[in-house]
Amino acid sequence: HCRSAQNDLGAQKIKPKASFGWPFGDRVFGNTLFWCDVSLNGKSRSFNAYDQKKNYDY
Repeated sequence: HCRSAQNDLGAQKIKPKASFGWPFGDRVFGNTLFWCDVSLNGKSRSFNAYDQKKNYDY
């Protein structure tokens, strides 16, 4: 389940060896952030999938 402050991509079931992506644009003030929660075999993890502040040097 991935989301940002403006967009919720909803829960996704991804098959083994498959990928999941989505189009989006950076915000003018450099604060685009998408984070995801993933679960597999009863274990869960959260991570930042995209952080505009860390992906660009200003």
